[in-house]
Amino acid sequence: MTEVEAKRSAVGSLFQSGRTLGTLVLWLVFGLNLAEFYALQSWLPTILAGHGFSPNAVALATSMTTIGGIVAAFAIGPAMDKLGAYRSLAVVYFAGVAFVALMGPAISAAPWVLMIAAFCAGFCISGGQKSVIALAAIFYPAPIRSTGVGWALGIGRLGGIGGPLLIGLLLAYELSAASLFYAAAVPMLVAGILVALLGVRYRAS
Repeated sequence: MTEVEAKRSAVGSLFQSGRTLGTLVLWLVFGLNLAEFYALQSWLPTILAGHGFSPNAVALATSMTTIGGIVAAFAIGPAMDKLGAYRSLAVVYFAGVAFVALMGPAISAAPWVLMIAAFCAGFCISGGQKSVIALAAIFYPAPIRSTGVGWALGIGRLGGIGGPLLIGLLLAYELSAASLFYAAAVPMLVAGILVALLGVRYRAS
């Protein structure tokens, strides 16, 4: 077998042995999570600056999303070991719905409220991205694990491109900050539902 044939065989195996649905759903979840991550990182500074926040406050709020993601790496992993990967990740995404939606009203609240909301949103979005990689590694058997994770990340990059573009379009319609973040919470809701359903499907198989 040539190298090209071996690669084709590895990719094809992602859709064998009942893995077709799981592979497609994982690709979609990766895309949604990366869309959320890059949209937040790309547009949060612009949105905050447009609402009169100082450069220091903008930098701090943006940093809080990153810090939240770092803390998540130490918290979600043990939770996945104890509670199960699907259940833990679904809870993270569902919590992310609330915290991303809270970002809009938090802009008009006290600065410390915004910082907490930014930290929690980053915890769920960035932490979710790290965790869905771990979930993909669990989902695929060892011989195709690197192929499965690699393809999921590659397909997910499409979401990473589309997310910031979509937020840019919404900003062009001059939506309020609250409406913008309410809309941004929807991908987290969809991702949470998909992971929960995936857990029901594959835990039972």
